[in-house]
Amino acid sequence: MKARQVAAAAIFIALTFVVTRYTVIPIPATKGYFNLGEVVIFIAAIVFGPVVGALAGGLGAGLAAVSGSLLSMLFELTPFVGLPYTITALVVIILGGLGSVGGSLLGGLLLGVVESLGVYFTAPDLRMVISYGVLALVLVLRPYGLFNPMARRPGQSGQA
Repeated sequence: MKARQVAAAAIFIALTFVVTRYTVIPIPATKGYFNLGEVVIFIAAIVFGPVVGALAGGLGAGLAAVSGSLLSMLFELTPFVGLPYTITALVVIILGGLGSVGGSLLGGLLLGVVESLGVYFTAPDLRMVISYGVLALVLVLRPYGLFNPMARRPGQSGQA
C-alpha cells in the first residue's frame, strides 16, 4: 500500500468509528436507527478502492464494537434483552412458511412494511398487536404460511 492509501485508511477508520459510535439517526416507525458509518465505508471503498474500504469497515466497526462492549458494563444486560426480536423472528418464520428461506425473507419484508404502515397510521405502542394480527390472519387463511412449497392445497394430491 502506498502512503496515500495508508493515510486514507487511517482517516476512514477513525471516521467510521466516530460516526458509527456517536451518530444515531432514529427511524421512529421501526424503532431502529440508520447506521451512518456504512456510508463512510462506501465512500472509502469508492474513492480509495476496496482495500481501504475493507480496512475502514473492519477496523472502524471493530473499534465501535469494542467501545460498545465497554459501555455495556455501565448498563444492565439480561438474557431477556433480545426477547422482542425473537418473537418477531418467530412471526416472520411462520408467515413465510416453515422450511422456506425465500418465504421467510418475503415474510420479513411483508411484516416490516405492514408494521411500519400500521405504526405510521396508528400508535407506536400497537406494533406487536399489528404483528400478531397479521400472524393470526395468515394462520387462518394459509395455515402452512404464505410461501411454503410443501403446503397441501385443496384439489392437490400427494403428501404435504
